[in-house]
Order: sequence, then C-alpha cells, then structure tokens
Amino acid sequence: MKKIKSKLLFIILMLFLGVVFINTNVKAASASLSASNMNPEEGQTVTVTGVVTAGAWNLKLSGAGKSETIYGFTQANANASDSKNISFVAGSAGTKYTFTLTGDMTDINANSSEPVNKSITITVKSKTQSNQGGQSSTNTPNTSTPPTNTEKPKTPEKSKVATLSNLGIKPNDFSGFKSNKYSYDVEVPNDVEKIEIYANKGQSAQKITGTGTKTLQEGKNTFSVVVTAEAGNTQNYTINVTRKQKQEETPVEGNPEENVDENKEETPEEEPTDKTFGLTSLKIEGLEIQPEFQTDVYEYKLELKEDIDKLDITTLSSEANSNIEITGNENLVEGENVITIIVKSENEEKTITYQLTVNKVIKIEQEESFMENKKIIILSVAGIVILVIVIGIVIAKLRKEKSYDSEYIPYNGLNNDYNETNEDVFESQEEQTYEEDINDDEYRKNKRSKGKRFK
Repeated sequence: MKKIKSKLLFIILMLFLGVVFINTNVKAASASLSASNMNPEEGQTVTVTGVVTAGAWNLKLSGAGKSETIYGFTQANANASDSKNISFVAGSAGTKYTFTLTGDMTDINANSSEPVNKSITITVKSKTQSNQGGQSSTNTPNTSTPPTNTEKPKTPEKSKVATLSNLGIKPNDFSGFKSNKYSYDVEVPNDVEKIEIYANKGQSAQKITGTGTKTLQEGKNTFSVVVTAEAGNTQNYTINVTRKQKQEETPVEGNPEENVDENKEETPEEEPTDKTFGLTSLKIEGLEIQPEFQTDVYEYKLELKEDIDKLDITTLSSEANSNIEITGNENLVEGENVITIIVKSENEEKTITYQLTVNKVIKIEQEESFMENKKIIILSVAGIVILVIVIGIVIAKLRKEKSYDSEYIPYNGLNNDYNETNEDVFESQEEQTYEEDINDDEYRKNKRSKGKRFK
C-alpha cells in the first residue's frame, strides 16, 4: 500500500512540475537592432535588421527614408521570434543614417505590453585608397609625383519620379485618376463655394504644393498641383473646377394682376424642398461610425478590432439611379486605412465624396485569443492531473480489497478438520462393534456345541 501511495505522489509531482515547466521554460521578451556595417564606405550596401522575441509584438523599423512593420503573435505556449530588414546604399562621406525600432511587445507570461524604443546611427566614411598595381609599400621614399585622383565619389542616384498615387477634391470628387493623366475637369453646383484638394505622394521623397482649401468663383476655376521629385524635376497636375451659374428667376410676361382669377381660392404656396444630394444612409456591418451619419457630413472615423480585409458597407443614395463607387475597401492593413465613397447622379452632373478613416487595431483581439488559448491549455493539464488522481485512487482501492481476500484468518477450517476426525472415529467404532458382535455370535455357537458334546 505504501508503494502505491509513493508512486501516485510521484506521478502527481511530475505532472505538476511539467505544468510549471511549460509555463516557465520560455525566453523573456526582447528586441534588438543591428546593422551589417556601422561605418560603411561610400556606395556600399548596408542591411539593418530588427529582431523581436515575444508572445505578441507590434513594432516599426524605419530609417533611410524606408520603413517596415514587424507585427505578429504566437499560438504556441512559448515566445517566438520575428525580424525585418532594410537595405540602403551609403551616400557621401560623413552622411549619417539613423534607424529606429519602436512599438511594444508582450511576453508570453505577461498580461501587459512593454514599450520598445531602440536606435542606431550609421556614419559613412571615405573610400580607402589602395596601392597601384598591387605592390606592397616599403620605407623607400617615393620621389615620383603621386597620381591625382580626379574621380569624384559616386553618390546614390536620386529618383526622378514625379507622379502622384492619388489626387482628388472634397466634397465633389471626380473619378478616373491615373498617375500619367495630368488634367481633370469637374463641375460642381452653385452652392459649393469652397473645395479641398488632396494628393498622395508616389514616392516618400517627393514634395507636393498646391493642395488645401480653395475658394470657387462662378464659372471655371483652374488649380495646379506641383510634384517635385527627389532629383528636382517637377510635374504639374491641373484640375479645372467649373462652378455652375446661379439660376435667375424668369419674370412672368404681362401684368400679374390681369392673370389673377378672382374666383379662385387662394392656397398657401408649398415651400420648395432643397434636398441635399448624396447618401441618405451609410452603415457598416458590426461597426459604428463617428460622428453619427448625416448627408452633409463627409468625413467619418471608426475603429476596427477584427482581422478582416474588407468591410461590409451598405449605402443608400438620395436620388434614384445614382452611381455609387467605393474604393480602398480591400486588403485593409494594420493602422490607418482610407475608404472613399463617390456618389454620382444619373447624368453625372452632381458628385459627392465621403471618406471613411478606418483605424485597424487587432492586437487586443489577438491578446484576448492568446489568453483564451492559454487558459484552455492550463485547464486541459489540470483535467489530466485530476483524471490521473482518480485512476490512482481506484487502483489503490482495488488492490486493498484484493489484499483483504488473501489475508490469514486464525482457526479457519478447524471445524472442517474436527468433523472429518469425528466421522473417521465413528466409522472405526462402528466397524469395531460389528466385529465384536460377530465374535460374540461365534463364541456362543462354540459354547453351545461344546455343551452338547459333553452333555
């Protein structure tokens, strides 16, 4: 019995240590930032690497005009590693490149994240002058005039791209933008007195001028958006906005008093309904937009905490047969996404644009899912431990009952031996009595025969 208890305690101890080992045998969360060469020569290629080891992470590696997002989490019950690289060509001597690794990460055993803020600076040095002809230098003085190096160090060629990735106006936007199309025409109603021109860069080093709020005069208004490439060359985009003329009321010919019907009852004039063109309803399945939707409000924001690539958007136009075009509602990424909804009337005389700024943050959801998975693992291990304990108790009980059946009972079988002995004695006594009876009969017979003989 003691051996069984010892084995059972040993099994429980091993399972407990296994659970502790599973939950503690992980590396602590860490992040690092390194470069293949901290002092490169002019024209050399340098690779900068950001590495993170954690249960969940959301970091950004940036520098040299580039950036990479390091985002993810692990389903296993241990920290995992992830990394991203940025490569660039070193410029002229003395140029410094600063790279940063920022964001936050969460250890597999922690309930809250910890911030990450690392940086390194790479300084470019001049090219090392090599000996001509591969000859080694000696202490002998060189009387010849050293050759003059007239070649200038090569610098990375600057980009000459001066095209945009997007261009438009608010609230009466136009469609059909192409980066190689440089002129656009759009017509707006007379009540539109101001517009806002927006533009997106085609490359990060570009500079854009000509955007912002513009005042419209009646008739044609021409605006230019100038894009300057990194190399300095420029490209103009022209937007021609025509504001419709205000319609004047035409006077009624003749004397109005002569056309009045005296017998006709006067009825109150109905006020004309000035219905704003655009959307009358904008809904996103499972999400709320801020502020509350109104037809004449054109910009909205919402938070997306699910890892989905597309929103389920339902719209309703104020005019029948209107054309509604939705762009940007595909491949939603972590961070800020802009969805544009363009509403055009049937004859395309009226155009209205709505913008949805979607901030996609799925880290919280993933952390909750991670914690749920962790709870499931712990409950599963606990269930296994309890099952093993119950099985051990049942086995111990069965063995105990079996040991009771095999124990020695004092005087057990004594009555059986006593009965068997008495039966043997009784049978022997009966046989002896029978023999004595036979002997007595023979004795009597002999006696009688002898009496007769001597009589």
